[in-house]
Amino acid sequence: MSTSAARRGLTAEGLIAKARAEELAGQAADKMRERCESMGLTAWRQWVSSELDKMSPLMRSMILAALKARAGK
Repeated sequence: MSTSAARRGLTAEGLIAKARAEELAGQAADKMRERCESMGLTAWRQWVSSELDKMSPLMRSMILAALKARAGK
């Protein structure tokens, strides 16, 4: 475990859980992006907004970050 992670109080289990959550958020973002092709951009944005509203604030922020990261590719 890195020193900065230790200072923030993150355990190995916590880091693994965070990595898994980020991976799941990335998978969700990929699936959302796949739907974009068939829906059209405007309808897709409305759908994504509706889906994000149903999620917890943490998951919402993680998926938004994954969507933004993938948009730059």
